[in-house]
Amino acid sequence: MTEKTAHNIWMPAPRPARYLVDPVAFFIALIGAPLLVTLASFWLFLIPVFALVLGGPIYLILGTPLLLFHLRRDEGKSDSIVALAMMTVLAGAWRLALARSSRGRSKRPSPCSLW
Repeated sequence: MTEKTAHNIWMPAPRPARYLVDPVAFFIALIGAPLLVTLASFWLFLIPVFALVLGGPIYLILGTPLLLFHLRRDEGKSDSIVALAMMTVLAGAWRLALARSSRGRSKRPSPCSLW
């Protein structure tokens, strides 16, 4: 009887051990990786510098909470982190397209709009 106990609301299923994330290493890697890539490749027509300036804030705003949430639940495997990054970029682009299309439906255009 004890080996086959049904899990219900009073006895929830045991959770697996969580993956601990070192906060210092996490934030050094989160900020240092883009800076290191930009430093190593800035000589290519300054494109990485502009990419860092334009994409950096979005990377930090969207990437930090999602990566923290993901690493607390799973190990840091590169394929799952790449999939998370792709889904984040696609969801952000979809949200931006939705916002722009709904702004275009107004009858009176805004004098400050660029598109």
